[in-house]
Amino acid sequence: MRLEFSKRTMREARERAEGLCEGLLSNGERCNANLAHKPCHFDHIIPAAIGGDNSLQNCAFLCVPCHLEKTTKRDIQDHLTAGPVDTLARATHPGMAHFAGTGPALKTCRECAFWNHKLYDYRAKNGKWRGLILPADCNKYRQMTQRVGDKIPDDAAACKYFEQSEHVPARYAK
Repeated sequence: MRLEFSKRTMREARERAEGLCEGLLSNGERCNANLAHKPCHFDHIIPAAIGGDNSLQNCAFLCVPCHLEKTTKRDIQDHLTAGPVDTLARATHPGMAHFAGTGPALKTCRECAFWNHKLYDYRAKNGKWRGLILPADCNKYRQMTQRVGDKIPDDAAACKYFEQSEHVPARYAK
């Protein structure tokens, strides 16, 4: 299924580029073609077929020649498949002690003794998240780097430093 950018994302990409093409020429310089009254394309920087999303950060504002050049170069990449390391890297969150999925099968960070969850770390009692547990930081990451990393969602696949917690918190508040 083809993913399209929202009108808002396309508008913001055009504003970010100040109406100029964001494509790169063969010499590495930016194209900068003025697209004020010319056809333009919005392209995924990381193709949707290999996991690219529809965010503003993944949207390139391009002139038609730059888009055709980029698409032609990509034809070779479309036949490549992601290897296991790529999959692990994509599943890993900043702040994790090691690659996600390298721990015991079907175990998550919520079940790990190093996942720093507090009793009051749940979202609102109503709305979209209805009591879902909040992300928490990894104490193993803190031990290894001597700093607090980003918070990790409870459903992240366990890493190789996984140790079963005696008290696994409930996923939803009661």
